Parts: sequence; C-alpha cells; structure tokens
Amino acid sequence: MTNYAQQAKKPSPEQLELQAKLESERGVSLQTPTTSAHASRNIRSLLAMERISGDERHRELMGLRDDLAVGGGCVALVHDDEIGGHGSTAHWR
Repeated sequence: MTNYAQQAKKPSPEQLELQAKLESERGVSLQTPTTSAHASRNIRSLLAMERISGDERHRELMGLRDDLAVGGGCVALVHDDEIGGHGSTAHWR
C-alpha cells in the first residue's frame, strides 16, 4: 500500500528511465509522473500492456516522421492572405 511519504516523494531517475523504456516498448506515452507513487502506478500499468514488435514500432515512427516532414498532423499553416496588419496590430482577415 502506498503511504503519504511515498506519495510526496519525487520519482527516482530509475523509475523515470524504466517508464520511458516501457513506453517505447509498448508504443504509448504516459504523463510524466510527479511523485514516486504516480511513477509506480504508471510502471504497473505499462507492465500489464502487451509489447509491440520492433517492426511495428519502426513503421509507426517512420509514418509519424513522414507526416511531420510534409506538414501533416497537427501543424497549422498560416498564409499571407489570411492575416493583415503588422506586429501588435496584426489580425485575421
């Protein structure tokens, strides 16, 4: 059982390293823990997940890189004809 002292303690470098390794193996990303107890919960939940294959991880990574390289994903592009004014007086048209 987690006690108050463990809840207030910062996560150890080992916990953070293990969480990062497990996230990579499972193909997920979790919130960075702020306490040792939070890190322990994250690690337990990651250990319960199934690992993805190296080929699948590689395909996903390449797909993400390709999307970002061509301006895909969540990138918002602003064109010159969409804005007017300069500096603090700039506005949307």
